Amino acid sequence: MKASAIPKPIHELSAAIQGKHDAIKQCRADIERAGAAAREAERLEGELAALSDKRARVKAEAFIAGTKADIAELDRQEAELEKASRKAREDGKAGALAIEMLGERIAGLESEIAGLSEQRKAAVLGWLDRRAETALDVFIEQLEALGPVLAEAIAVDTTRNRLRGNLHPGLAGLFRGAWGVPVPDSRKERVPGRDGVLKTPIRWLQSKAELGQAEFVQLSGELEAVGVIE
Repeated sequence: MKASAIPKPIHELSAAIQGKHDAIKQCRADIERAGAAAREAERLEGELAALSDKRARVKAEAFIAGTKADIAELDRQEAELEKASRKAREDGKAGALAIEMLGERIAGLESEIAGLSEQRKAAVLGWLDRRAETALDVFIEQLEALGPVLAEAIAVDTTRNRLRGNLHPGLAGLFRGAWGVPVPDSRKERVPGRDGVLKTPIRWLQSKAELGQAEFVQLSGELEAVGVIE
């Protein structure tokens, strides 16, 4: 029996889940970019502080020397850094807000993934249940069809044993022992008047002791007709 392909809805759910994972991956990349903006703002603030310390030192040295401090270049550098730092601080604030928003989006996506995963699991279990029922249908059909084959084999074994005068191992011998065929309870039949008692739905199993007897009688009659068996 050829296995059926995984149903399209399951593939679609898997694709939707992967799409959510991809979105989370993008959010985390965006968080990293937003964090970089905040780190850049911190770096520029550090450079401004260092430049301010340097300018103070130049002023102090000029004061001690009794000269005028030459801080024009430092003022120019500070003005440029101030401008860059102001933009970086704004970007850093935006980045911090973006990180918070992206974190909320990730939480939402993870919740959606959990929901979709449950849907997919239910869909897969339903599909597997249907496949299991189909396999059981085929199993029961094949068991029922096995009856005539076993009956033929048992009749032949029994006839050979009669001719040899001893027990020849075979299906006839096996059928004298106690054995059964595994049939799920879900496919068994209730025994009328016996609460909770189930029986196999396979007709030849319900009368296993008689299996092959009619075929044996026919085969023996044919051999008797030609004088092999008296």
